[in-house]
Amino acid sequence: MNGRALEYTVRPIEVWPGKRTSEYSRKASPLKGSWSRTLGELTRELGMLGARNVVFRLDVRESHLRQDGQMRADARPKDPGVLLEFIASRLPGEPRLVYKCDRYKFWQDNLLHIALGLEALRKVDRYGITSASEQYSGFKALPSSTAATLTTAEAARIIEAHTGAAASSIIGHAANAKAAVRTAIFRTHPDRNDGDRTAFDQVERARSVLATHHGVSL
Repeated sequence: MNGRALEYTVRPIEVWPGKRTSEYSRKASPLKGSWSRTLGELTRELGMLGARNVVFRLDVRESHLRQDGQMRADARPKDPGVLLEFIASRLPGEPRLVYKCDRYKFWQDNLLHIALGLEALRKVDRYGITSASEQYSGFKALPSSTAATLTTAEAARIIEAHTGAAASSIIGHAANAKAAVRTAIFRTHPDRNDGDRTAFDQVERARSVLATHHGVSL
């Protein structure tokens, strides 16, 4: 990220990996930190990993999200659990990693704990007990067993169908892909289609494939 502001999108939680912390077991975070501190910690640690396609998954509905992938000002997650997902381009194999935290009462606190956990994992390398970033292997995202993987060409054609932008242009230029994807998200968003999310889900899958293809967040 090299000093730039952290680029991320917010998405609803689809499946929580593992056991949830019960509501009565949650506690106030022992850490004191502002939202700017949390973003600063994440920007540094994700930058060290060459993170791209950064996603905060929260307990929100599609109607809580704006067209640009950020939460509406009046949105409030029902549950404080948060998942942080990203592709770590500086690790062997460029794995997609997923970190979770729902131990504390506020989602912003849970995200700060994830950020500091990333810092702790990075420091493991200082002691020479890893040789290939093995400390991250337990956090790799599991592949989906319910959705077939799209090819880049198929993803581009999905976006083309909703925007009219040429598939070749979408594949060839990241800026064109970003503009076309945002238009497709806007046109297929459930808020604009009586709650129907069929086309929107297809666009989201296409967005993920194209983001990986270009190596940027779309």
